[in-house]
Amino acid sequence: MEEYLDLEAIRKLADQADELGYFEFDLQGGELTLRPDLLFETLEAIKPERFYLYLTTNGYYVDEKMAKKLAKHQVSRVSVSIDSMDEKTHDEIRGRKESWKRAMEGLKHVKAAGMDPYLNITVGHYNANTEHFKQLLDYSKDNDYKTLLNVAVPSG
Repeated sequence: MEEYLDLEAIRKLADQADELGYFEFDLQGGELTLRPDLLFETLEAIKPERFYLYLTTNGYYVDEKMAKKLAKHQVSRVSVSIDSMDEKTHDEIRGRKESWKRAMEGLKHVKAAGMDPYLNITVGHYNANTEHFKQLLDYSKDNDYKTLLNVAVPSG
């Protein structure tokens, strides 16, 4: 059974963060948009008006309706993970067809809803010196997205 922090614990954590002067709140881990009910309950518990609140997603479920609802709940930034400018490569890495297309659309929906769109790229030996990596950077710049680079490191 999966365990989640209960909403009261999240509320207390956010209150303590606010009292200590923290101004950013980052939600990530797993795919948050798989459980929109839990996501929006969590956002309400945090009271995002107190923070620059952002989340990271694969973008698969960030359609126009989801983006507008995130903006309404005062999410400031949405980072969408993109693995390659090659649709087939991205979909293979993600293990799901249409992942690339939906992630790219998600970035557009985020921007249209008035939030900061970040193109989130993990950089590793498999892509650091590729044309696809350069194309991702150019795409991000050309669309006025911010680019977030995560360097892949061995773990385990």
